[in-house]
Amino acid sequence: MREGEGTKVAYGVTRADCKTRADSCALSGFDGADSMRTHSRWLVLNQDTAVTARIAAIAEPGFVLIAGTLLAGIVLSHTGTASVERYLYGRPVPDFRSAASILFRGIVVRYAIVLGLAFLIGIWRGRTSSVSYGVTQGSKGLTSQVGIGILLGLIASLSIQIIRLAKAYMPLGHGTRFWALESHASWNADFWLYMAVGSFLVVPILEELYTRGYLLGRVRESFSAGGTLLIMAVFFAFAHGQYHHLDVLALSDEASLLVWALMLGFSVYQTGSLVPAIIAHMIINIPMSTDFYWTLLVASILALVMCRKAIVSWFVGIAKTFREVDDWLPTLMAVFLFVLMMMTIRATSWMVYVWFASSLGLGYPRCAWRRTKRQGVDLTRPKPTSASRACCGTTPAPA
Repeated sequence: MREGEGTKVAYGVTRADCKTRADSCALSGFDGADSMRTHSRWLVLNQDTAVTARIAAIAEPGFVLIAGTLLAGIVLSHTGTASVERYLYGRPVPDFRSAASILFRGIVVRYAIVLGLAFLIGIWRGRTSSVSYGVTQGSKGLTSQVGIGILLGLIASLSIQIIRLAKAYMPLGHGTRFWALESHASWNADFWLYMAVGSFLVVPILEELYTRGYLLGRVRESFSAGGTLLIMAVFFAFAHGQYHHLDVLALSDEASLLVWALMLGFSVYQTGSLVPAIIAHMIINIPMSTDFYWTLLVASILALVMCRKAIVSWFVGIAKTFREVDDWLPTLMAVFLFVLMMMTIRATSWMVYVWFASSLGLGYPRCAWRRTKRQGVDLTRPKPTSASRACCGTTPAPA
């Protein structure tokens, strides 16, 4: 049977079925949970499980983020960049245009330094290919990747839609300071410019490059696929400090962040590309009125019904990835360290320097440098010979 006529792609859904639905079932572009492993290097990648390698895999992303943020603060202070809050709060009318300009400068400077450090360290260690960072078209065409991202955004945002709609009709909590401003502000062109920078356009691209691109790949070098997914998702959820409040709304938002971070991370495993995650992240972050949330909820339910078999197959793949985790203890220890770092920095500003020194000191002991340098951490790097494996004592990535 030719592929276009009815080849199975996910638990009974065929490519022909997708065509008859006008490609609305874009998520079925993901292969089934088993066949996917035959081509997804992110899932079959062997990892270096030595203690020093795992310490370095956790410490390096922490060091990169903290060092990049501190350096960005120094650069911005020397350029006379004002605080964004100065233009938003304590004014009769927020100046969203000026705030957008300042926010854009701050975000670009910060992530330019953070990602620059990440890529420089990666290049030094031999992780040179863009494939290893998800910066590729992946295994699907660009149109398919965008379609997957749209459907992923509709499904991943379901919990957020329900939370926002519930909040509109019952008291769940105070929310963030910006939400209060947003509810009373005029949603004019300046407002949408600010949100494009700080919410649904610039931020998703840069956050995905760091979290689902760099961090996911770096941790995957020393942890199982499921363990890496959990570590990344917890890091991403707790990095959003605006939700660290003890009320129903904040806790619900934190839980939804964790869920859709897992889903976006798994999309990188599935497709090898950040494109679906970026598209989904953009959809999730678009500010919406209550009426539009109802519209989006209907669209998400329709997508869920039309592509239910492919979506079930996809969630089965996530569950199977977690069932295959064989390093729960080091994974949970890494999760604890990331949570502790985020919470203590949030509580006391000077803790950032403690974690900076700790990540620098723990991330690169001499044995970890020697073990990981030039050892096939790149997803496109061929396997070393058995002699080189015996010499270096590490298990390389597959070709």
